[in-house]
Amino acid sequence: MQTSHPEIHQVNLHILSPIHIGTGQEMDPFSYVIKDNTLYTINLIEWMNAFPEQENLRKIMESDSFAEIRTFIAENIEAESFALASIPVESSSLLCTYKRVMTAKDPRNQLLIDGMIKSEVTHIPFIPGSSIKGSIRTAIANHFIKKAGVTSKNKTRVNKPHFEPDYNEKIFGKINNDPMRNLKLSDVSLDKFGSLIVEAEEMPL
Repeated sequence: MQTSHPEIHQVNLHILSPIHIGTGQEMDPFSYVIKDNTLYTINLIEWMNAFPEQENLRKIMESDSFAEIRTFIAENIEAESFALASIPVESSSLLCTYKRVMTAKDPRNQLLIDGMIKSEVTHIPFIPGSSIKGSIRTAIANHFIKKAGVTSKNKTRVNKPHFEPDYNEKIFGKINNDPMRNLKLSDVSLDKFGSLIVEAEEMPL
């Protein structure tokens, strides 16, 4: 039996617009601090163990006010020394909100952040190869919609003989013959300047 060897190609990808691939988990107020226009994700346990005034720290951490605890951490931690990763903050409104919340010790605003997916080892964000492949597949599908004769009837395939084939089958063929199955893409790691923190704003149409 003859086996085929995959062809390996190196390509350059140019990002044309901001990309966010979330994890479904938000960064809680005790996992980061913002200093000098930079967000630092911190190793809180390591900082607590190294803090010189353990008795004072214990009293603060036993407080019922998480806002006071959060402010105490932000004011006392040496962010660069206990940082797991750092990301520039480009949003001036977010910087103002963070400063206001910290100064007022406001418990109503937790300042939760929807973080980008990142390596568990290096804590550096990356774009999964599967996401890139999905974007390529969508672009190809959109290009061939008219040529393949896709209509509103070609929705998700239902196991009934009188139903039209779904749009995937009309464009890419049956699943066993789908050419996209042979495309494998590696993850793309971003350097420390490859991501930034912004504040999302919903705009009416």
